[in-house]
Amino acid sequence: MIRDIKLGNATGYEFHDLRDDDGKFLSDISAVDTATGMSYYSCVAVCRDTSRTWTWIDVAQKAGTWVLPSLAIMAQLPFGAHSSLDDWGAVVLTIGCPALAAYSLALTVLNGQWITRQFEGITFGAASDAVRCLRSLQQTPIKLGPKGLLASLVVLPCNDQYWHTLAHKLDKQDSTWTIPAIISVGWVVLAYLLTIVTSSAQVKNAVDGLAIGAAWCFLLAVVTGWLIVSPKCNARRNAHCLREANAIARVAPENIADHSTPQSVCIETDAVYPKHRAFELIEEPDTLLVDQMSSQPLYNYARYHTWTAISLQVHQYYRNAHFQRFHGITAHGGQYDSGDDGRNRFGTNSQILSYCEEDKYSPAYALGGRSEDWLIACGLALSLQWGTIGAAVLAFVLTPTTGLGCRSLAYLIYGGVATVVWIMFLISGWLTHRVFSRANTLVDFSRGSSHRIALYRFLSITLRRLAKLFATINALGFVVICFLHFTRKFSTCYCNSSVIGRGASRAYDMVIWNDGTAAIKHMKNGFLGSIILSLGCGVCFIIFLRSSLKPRRISESQP
Repeated sequence: MIRDIKLGNATGYEFHDLRDDDGKFLSDISAVDTATGMSYYSCVAVCRDTSRTWTWIDVAQKAGTWVLPSLAIMAQLPFGAHSSLDDWGAVVLTIGCPALAAYSLALTVLNGQWITRQFEGITFGAASDAVRCLRSLQQTPIKLGPKGLLASLVVLPCNDQYWHTLAHKLDKQDSTWTIPAIISVGWVVLAYLLTIVTSSAQVKNAVDGLAIGAAWCFLLAVVTGWLIVSPKCNARRNAHCLREANAIARVAPENIADHSTPQSVCIETDAVYPKHRAFELIEEPDTLLVDQMSSQPLYNYARYHTWTAISLQVHQYYRNAHFQRFHGITAHGGQYDSGDDGRNRFGTNSQILSYCEEDKYSPAYALGGRSEDWLIACGLALSLQWGTIGAAVLAFVLTPTTGLGCRSLAYLIYGGVATVVWIMFLISGWLTHRVFSRANTLVDFSRGSSHRIALYRFLSITLRRLAKLFATINALGFVVICFLHFTRKFSTCYCNSSVIGRGASRAYDMVIWNDGTAAIKHMKNGFLGSIILSLGCGVCFIIFLRSSLKPRRISESQP
């Protein structure tokens, strides 16, 4: 049409149906040589607003270049749940809600950093091993038993071996940051960079692929992050480690004889608590705790509140015992023995518990850290998600015809749904925590008589189920959108003219692409910016995780 109008052969169309590089109307017939596009209405009249033709070979080639490498790298995500359905569900949720995956990953790292910070300066018993255990148990659904059991684990010198054994067995799990994993990630990164370089010469034909590659960068960052963190997520292995450690745990008796020794007051746990242990696996089936009971690291969002409560309880007992000892107070109330610390750390069950719960010798301090860590995790999750999805949107918005179009709107909808799903998961996790009657002890949910607890339970389950449904639909939609690009279903007059953002009267379809024009230069700059934005967000996310994974050693100095 444009050529016919320029030659004067078009019938039914005039020069004012044409547009220049900026989408402006031509001033007169003398400017017809500067025309590079046509109005939206003219495009519909000429092309009937149908999509362009495509071939399966072209689709397969582009999908193999831009999509399949990202899908293949999902094999490096952490697996190990009891059910393979949980593992597959985690894969779908990672694609359908990138913010949830990034949030759980960031929380895992920040939790370890936080608990190490809380134990700074505490040198009582096996405090350093206790920190290692708490960091490794983030993927294990645990609850605390009777307080006397935990107090015995903290105070009795014979239980120092419990913490050391549990920490050693959990740490023996193989690291996922292995040479094959590094090579796998490296090949994906190298292939992506080489594709960007080869596509830069023909930006017009690589518009869709470059934007799709930018959007998938979140997965590369999440996979790399989990590989570096190496979470202890083998459910069967974790349960076995906990049971082996519980088998050697000892507890203080109800009464002790005079002239007892630390060894003589360490008795079998079954003698006092035959059905309980200090750390117990949550094994009772409950719809409310579906995510919390899965060892998938993606569900660390659901264990965040419970793990924090348990860690605080352990920290409180160690801290109080540490300062009791510092002030020369023994667990049994007798004279302090400066030569043999073990003789200061035994007593009856009630004495041991009182020793851990007495905080009058502990200096007041601001616990803090959790709200700040939560905000940091939220910020990192949203930054990674919208940094990569926003890069794809930016690339499409700056592609002539500039403005909001079908392609950019599709990615905005994907990111918006993912954000809503993430918020639903967070609210569900908070409501589940509210159902707990105590900070570290689970109540019997089925017998709860409180209407508020029942409401929290209903809302938590409903929100979680809806969130998973929406995330699944969002993940499938995201993959379908990628393939729709390659089948050129978005190559219609309506989509190419950016009618959504410009309006039908101002919309136009750019048909002739001249490399020297300002519009093409702006488009290339936009693509460069989107690539830098997506890769930059991913790299910054990984750098933060890597730097936070170096926890400070627990100080050996006295307060």
